[in-house]
Amino acid sequence: MSCFPELTYSVFVDGELPPHEARLVEAHLLSCPHCFAIVQALQVENQLLTQILAEANAEGALVAPPVVERPTRPIDILWTALAVLTAAIGLQVAWSLVSGFEAPTGANWLNPFSLTAQWKLLFNSLFYFIQEGAVMLFSNVVAISGMVTTLLGIGAVAYWLRRRPSTVSVLATIAVLATMASPAQAIETRQAKRVTIAADEVVEDTLVLTAEAIQVDGTVNGSLIAFCGKTTINGTVTGDVITFTEILEVNGTVEGNVFAFTESANVGGRVAGLLVAFAQRVNVASGGTVGGDVLAFTGDASIDGTVERDVMAFAGMTSLTGTVGRHLKARTGQLSLSSSARVGGDLRARVKTQDKVEIDPAATVAGETKIKLPSPRPSKFLRPKWYFWQAVCLAAAFLTGLLLYWLFPFLYQSRLETAKSVLLDIIWGFVTLVTVPIAAIILAITVVGLPVSLISLAIWGAALYFAHILVAAFLGRSLLTDPEGTQPAFALPLLLGLLILKVSTSIPYIGGWLGFLVLLLGLGMAVTKVHDRWRAPQPA
Repeated sequence: MSCFPELTYSVFVDGELPPHEARLVEAHLLSCPHCFAIVQALQVENQLLTQILAEANAEGALVAPPVVERPTRPIDILWTALAVLTAAIGLQVAWSLVSGFEAPTGANWLNPFSLTAQWKLLFNSLFYFIQEGAVMLFSNVVAISGMVTTLLGIGAVAYWLRRRPSTVSVLATIAVLATMASPAQAIETRQAKRVTIAADEVVEDTLVLTAEAIQVDGTVNGSLIAFCGKTTINGTVTGDVITFTEILEVNGTVEGNVFAFTESANVGGRVAGLLVAFAQRVNVASGGTVGGDVLAFTGDASIDGTVERDVMAFAGMTSLTGTVGRHLKARTGQLSLSSSARVGGDLRARVKTQDKVEIDPAATVAGETKIKLPSPRPSKFLRPKWYFWQAVCLAAAFLTGLLLYWLFPFLYQSRLETAKSVLLDIIWGFVTLVTVPIAAIILAITVVGLPVSLISLAIWGAALYFAHILVAAFLGRSLLTDPEGTQPAFALPLLLGLLILKVSTSIPYIGGWLGFLVLLLGLGMAVTKVHDRWRAPQPA
């Protein structure tokens, strides 16, 4: 019998050879002194390596002893909850004392708790930042978004190729389909201190502009997205207008919709579609027309021109001197209709007191006029319907928690040992709550980033719901774990935690604050566990 390769003897010494091959090697060693000597040398080498590794592990154990984690005790959770509730009560009392302050009408802008002053503070701060750094902000965000999207794509492809080699065929199919697809509408970007689209200029693309001042005198055959101090549209935009600007003036024609995040939005021309505005002041000027609905979240909403469909305003003050084609609905601090006001449908408004409503007898309302004042409502704790829906929500959360545990059990492995870990998770939760929708909006500007944006928003929305379930599971597990560390089955701690959170967040005055903290903590726990899972080495 011929000698075996040395690699076969090495595998034989390690005890990894199949039984029938091991028997053949043993039979050969009995008749071959040379191969027998090789096997003996390999055995001595294995013994030396085993001894060296054992000594190294012993030394490492002496230098870095294992950290014994102290389990979270129920008393720790109780003291933390009491501290949070005390702080929430203090904030609620302070808010109740100052929120009732009423400034004189002429000095209402001084009252920081009035809706008008809140909008003014928000938009003054926001558009100061935009005016000072719009170009830098947009260029940096686009660059960072592109880099992050590229890295995520490369990482996802590498991960799936390593775990699923068959993915190559799927990726190849997608690439072929992408090359066969028709090209999407192009996007043109311009950056300057002042951008002007001349009267004889026609832009055939969706236009993204960043500048201190933007003026469109010509035609944009696409949508207009603007980041600037002031945007003036004297010409025509055939698509939608999306503005993050201090002042928006529409004196020309917008054939699509207008979405304005602005301090002041004034429509003196024509908007064929919707007007959606988050602004300090919204005005449809005399001679201005909005062909669709107007939805305004504003400190001051003024309709002096024509709105062909509905107006819905959440405003500090709502005034109408022009025409509303259908219904006017307002939740407002003050409502005013002049003698020239015309409402083609119903007028429905919710105000605090009757003296905040001024309707001229000559004003025309074709439908029903209904002014609703706040009325004392019976406590929700006295209504059986409230308990029924709470039970339904509790059952839905319980079943969702079980499903989530079955799909992603690693999410429930969070350990909040110290106040520092709790605070860090709350901070991460706040960052996630704020940054994800902003990043999604920025990604949605590009055609390539739109699917990523929609997926991100869907995951973000699901995480908002799952957050309190994660906290409930941790709370129930901490309360039911005995001193020896023995834990009951998952369902019982989850149900107990959900019941505690449901009761706690229903407490008047402090329940809302507590629910918000639970939301932030749960988001932070989820982000931390997903990050740890991503960083953990994958088995070969």
